[in-house]
Amino acid sequence: YSDSSNNHTNYSNPEVDALLEKARVETDETLRFSIYNKVEQIILDDAPWIPLWYSGERYLLVKPYVHDYLLTPLIIPKLRHIYLTDKDK
Repeated sequence: YSDSSNNHTNYSNPEVDALLEKARVETDETLRFSIYNKVEQIILDDAPWIPLWYSGERYLLVKPYVHDYLLTPLIIPKLRHIYLTDKDK
């Protein structure tokens, strides 16, 4: 969260931190998903990171058994829809 060593943008929002902690311990999957959606919306509204340039063409190599991997405009992968199939098939 805000104090994490992985917080390279120094983004800090106490409400986001509290919601992330709440989601971390929530056992109800539907409620946890709802909390993460709220966190995502807050972060989008805060816009803590804005890309300043775009280098042009982007290419991505993905193994054939990886499905629904999308390269987003911000180059941050959205992993929620990715799934794997047996790579021997």
